[in-house]
Amino acid sequence: MKSKYATIYKSKDMYILHSDSYSTVGVLLATEPFLKLEVSSEKAELSEAIKLVISASKDNIPHPTNFNGSASQYAKSMGCTVKKLHDAFMCCALEDDGMNITVIPTMNKGSKNGWIHLINKKILIGRNADDKDLVEAIDKAFEDCEVW
Repeated sequence: MKSKYATIYKSKDMYILHSDSYSTVGVLLATEPFLKLEVSSEKAELSEAIKLVISASKDNIPHPTNFNGSASQYAKSMGCTVKKLHDAFMCCALEDDGMNITVIPTMNKGSKNGWIHLINKKILIGRNADDKDLVEAIDKAFEDCEVW
């Protein structure tokens, strides 16, 4: 199985999740579905959302010809602004290689510089882990996120 990718954001009261898909020129881009869940959601609901966005990851999607305003459109598709996304949310990258799901915390470097993956803090969890263990891995990764 080729790896599949997604991203999860967390604020004090909300999760936002989306798939990440490779374009025809090899760039990883945010793709549907874009999901929102309350932080108070049940572990099973968050786990299912994580699995859904990972499974929706694709290869060879059309590469955009114009990126003007793409950051604002990206944030708008998640119901916020770029500034709010960076001011109020932490972010973790997700990769499913067919055997494990890797959760990678990030360092938030602001709306101009984005999130930097903290590979040395990655967490691996078996792809078939139960909902509780998957959500605990996500929670641990968010604890490991940093702000620049």
